[in-house]
Amino acid sequence: MTGNSLKPKSLGIQVKSKKINNQKQDKKMSYDDGYIDREEDLLRLTDKLRSEDVIAVDMESNGFFRYPESVCLIQIGFGGGQFLIDTVVMKNIDPLLAILADPDRVCVLHSCSYDVSSFKRDYECEFGELYDTAIAAAFLGLDRLGLDSVLKATIGVDIPKNKKLQRCDWTVRPLRSEQIAYAKSDVKFLRELREVQIKRLSELGRMEWVEEENEIAKSAAYNPPAPPETAFLKAKRVNTLSPRGKAVYKEVFLYRDEVALRRGRPPFMVFSNDLIKSIALHCETTGNPLDRSVKLPLPYIKGINAAVLRGLEAPPIDDIPPTRRRPRLDGKQMAFFKQLKRIRSELGERLNLDPALLWRMSHLEKLAGCASRKEAEAAIADGEPRGWQIQNFAAEFLRPFET
Repeated sequence: MTGNSLKPKSLGIQVKSKKINNQKQDKKMSYDDGYIDREEDLLRLTDKLRSEDVIAVDMESNGFFRYPESVCLIQIGFGGGQFLIDTVVMKNIDPLLAILADPDRVCVLHSCSYDVSSFKRDYECEFGELYDTAIAAAFLGLDRLGLDSVLKATIGVDIPKNKKLQRCDWTVRPLRSEQIAYAKSDVKFLRELREVQIKRLSELGRMEWVEEENEIAKSAAYNPPAPPETAFLKAKRVNTLSPRGKAVYKEVFLYRDEVALRRGRPPFMVFSNDLIKSIALHCETTGNPLDRSVKLPLPYIKGINAAVLRGLEAPPIDDIPPTRRRPRLDGKQMAFFKQLKRIRSELGERLNLDPALLWRMSHLEKLAGCASRKEAEAAIADGEPRGWQIQNFAAEFLRPFET
């Protein structure tokens, strides 16, 4: 998904709903059941996929339970059915990655940003051609962009979505029958959904808009998380601590990350940022190591105390510079900003789309700070607005500069 806020207004499409029933599968899964955990079966699948122009793709990971997180399951849907590739068991999936990277084949995903990032992180794999059904749904004016809502509103398919399954630990094997049914349902109808969406987008003249957004989503760079040595600076209200308190916070934060990596569990499952903050507050208030007034989790008392001593002996950390903000608009500029927002709202009403899709609020603020039309034109050409936005709406936002 792109950075735009995708909450557009509904077109009021009503489709008769049909319920999909999931059958339990208790036997050991194999290729014939659409389950792949052997190299020879993966090669059988990729041989079939080479003749497919469009395939549906999804993945499940373990970020709520493991550290660092990883892809645990890849779902593929095509004319031959739905297949699950077990990436916990299979570490080499190069034949499949080659299929996904082929620019002559369209991979259909829903809300693709996390999937794209995960494939780049774990496999250094980029999709050759990508279509995001959530992006398309936004440009068709749907309010609710979850897969179950989009399927029901667009093609009348009702798939059950279990929150527990969405956030379960997909590392654990064997997978339960309800997990298998859930995973397959994520890709079963994506190709059919895409066909209907393309027809409607073409009728509305918005297909090129979606194509550009898909290209941007596909090309988004993977940004690895900040190392713990600097990540602690982004913790909530860490800047309210004294320089000594920050030094203690950092050392306990680093210790927690070491434990998380050793245990393979997310840091928040080791102990909380709130506990680290209370430890740092105690030390900056007393200037001393911890005493019994600070309750610590038993398995980590020794490690935390050692980290506290390191923090008390380390150089203090000066105040963190505040995030750089755009200069505030003066009275005249603010009035101009409100005018630009009204134009955007009117466009949204006319097109029955969320105005945030049509132009970013931050860029409207940038335009409001321009002193002339020439300066505004340069701001529009700075690369932030999309090509489709400039082509269709730049003239609307430049109009106030003519008066």
